[in-house]
Amino acid sequence: NFETAWKSYQVPRMFLNTAIVYLGFILSRLLVITPAAYALSRLRLPLRRGFYMLFLATLMLPAMAYLVPQYLVIQSLPIIKVKLYDTWWALWLPAGASSMQLLLMKGFFDEIPRELSEASRIDGASELRILRSLAYAKKGDTREAEADLEGAMGLAEPEGYVRIFLDEGQPM
Repeated sequence: NFETAWKSYQVPRMFLNTAIVYLGFILSRLLVITPAAYALSRLRLPLRRGFYMLFLATLMLPAMAYLVPQYLVIQSLPIIKVKLYDTWWALWLPAGASSMQLLLMKGFFDEIPRELSEASRIDGASELRILRSLAYAKKGDTREAEADLEGAMGLAEPEGYVRIFLDEGQPM
């Protein structure tokens, strides 16, 4: 029975799809959310407080309010007019636009003392180098810093999607 189920449901392909979606989530968040959170936390930008309040205000809307705008973006990407139906990008792009993850990552950067980034600037480091080094500056142990980053990025979020399909919305 197990072998029949394994072959008929294509379990290896399901694992591969899950890995691809998960890696896409991580990359989109690393490439989009991390620099934005660093900018909100460390750089003295005009309207920085206003942007922070804007992201905070988006958390007051229910998640269902984002379904239609996300669908419209996937239907036709606004700037380049590309349809994203049946592509991985339809999953990955919305993951890079999560205001909750942005605010969590901003909180992560806010906890790190500003003296570390100031010392890096004095040593001649660029903002990108400072961003990279701050991710591991909080803890001496690299594994602890990686766990903090994963927590700040909310990398467990794909489990919510899996729960919806497996449990049919039943509480765990």
